[in-house]
Amino acid sequence: MYWHGRYDHLDFGIWIIRLTSHLCYHGVSIPCRESSIDIGNSWHGKVRMMWSVDQSNTVIDTATQTQTLYYAFTKIGQYAYSPPEEIWFLASDNIMTERDASKVIWKLLPDGDHGLAPPGGNPNIAEEGHIMPLPNGQFYAVFRTTQGFLAACNTPGPTASKWNNCTNYFAQYERSLTAQPHFLKNPRGPITMKHFSNGRYLMLYYNNGNTGFSDTVLRVAASADNSRNPYWLTAGMATEDGVILWSQPEIIIYDRIPSRPGYPDFLEIPSTGQIFITETQKTIARIHEVNELLLEKLWMQHNSTVIAKDFAAISITCALASDF
Repeated sequence: MYWHGRYDHLDFGIWIIRLTSHLCYHGVSIPCRESSIDIGNSWHGKVRMMWSVDQSNTVIDTATQTQTLYYAFTKIGQYAYSPPEEIWFLASDNIMTERDASKVIWKLLPDGDHGLAPPGGNPNIAEEGHIMPLPNGQFYAVFRTTQGFLAACNTPGPTASKWNNCTNYFAQYERSLTAQPHFLKNPRGPITMKHFSNGRYLMLYYNNGNTGFSDTVLRVAASADNSRNPYWLTAGMATEDGVILWSQPEIIIYDRIPSRPGYPDFLEIPSTGQIFITETQKTIARIHEVNELLLEKLWMQHNSTVIAKDFAAISITCALASDF
């Protein structure tokens, strides 16, 4: 394994881990089998490139009480972060109990020679994947693209070894206007998805159709921050089909200065029901408490049959044809 140090334009030290046949942390290797994307990369497999922003999730086997940890990452074909790219997963069924790091057993998923490809297939972008275990035993994953939408995929059964064909699938809203696209828009920017104690899900994403890091299709002044400001919040509900359908979103974080919020996380206090969002972008780190009423309204969308009237700016009553 090779370590390469450099400094960014803000003089902050950055360490890049260049990987050979193993991931390595504090001298403990994690086996990472070679795949075709490694062999075809900029170093023909001698050095491997990958990165991750995912959070680990665990699944408990009710029969054995074994906890298996899952974690998503991106394999990169061309230095430094250019396609082809694929989403892969690491799993360990003894990391939660094994105190000797050298004895932790890891498995690379899915089976076979390819990870999850981006919609439309390579050489499109598939980056920063997130994996989520579902109540029915299946798995659901999302990752960013450069197609203006958030890619999604799920497994056909209770294992992350095999995944359905993801090449034509994007994350979907539960309800949308019939004449409008029902896919979640997102640029080449970070998203975060998390499961909460009430059994529901929340996700932060940018909800715009930009296709790169700093596109200006929003018709605002040219700025590197256009595609990552503001953040939107959506609530998810798992279905029996092994997918998560998302609510109509609300703006949750907006920045008036050009520091564009990014790479967030959720914090929950189960005893009080409070949920906080942490976010940072290079030099500024912040934490925000999510309004309790906003959360309640978001989570209600999946089951509510009542028309939203609170805080309405205008109400219009339309006469029926039978009234004339």
